[in-house]
Amino acid sequence: MAAAAGGNAGIVSRAVAFVVDALLTVLGILICSVGFGLVDAVFTGSFNSERRISPGSVLVFSPVVFGLYCVLGWSLTGRTVGKALLGLRVVDRAGGRPSVARSIVRALGYLVSSILWLGFIWIAVDTDREGFHDKIARTHVVYDR
Repeated sequence: MAAAAGGNAGIVSRAVAFVVDALLTVLGILICSVGFGLVDAVFTGSFNSERRISPGSVLVFSPVVFGLYCVLGWSLTGRTVGKALLGLRVVDRAGGRPSVARSIVRALGYLVSSILWLGFIWIAVDTDREGFHDKIARTHVVYDR
């Protein structure tokens, strides 16, 4: 395992970063929904509530947007906004920024980790503080400060 600035990050800081990222994603989707509705209203002359994004669609669409958001953040900078706020970084086993392919595998690994939340809870008991998604993608989340 590559040496990290402050070692592998624990479950609490990772959970807080995850919640921040999830809230930012949903907020972004809602803002876009309202924005598209307003643009539609300007061009059609009325706000048609049937043509805006429904709350159910937001719930279905959010995991896809969240996955893309994470893949971009991890592969470009090694972090998302939530991880940056908490001083965390996702690294591959060599200590470098994960590739796009590895980031996609890690994001898809969230699906495995989300089964009864076991893959996320595993972070608390694993000696390397890795969730199932980390083990699948061969990544670590480290303290960067």
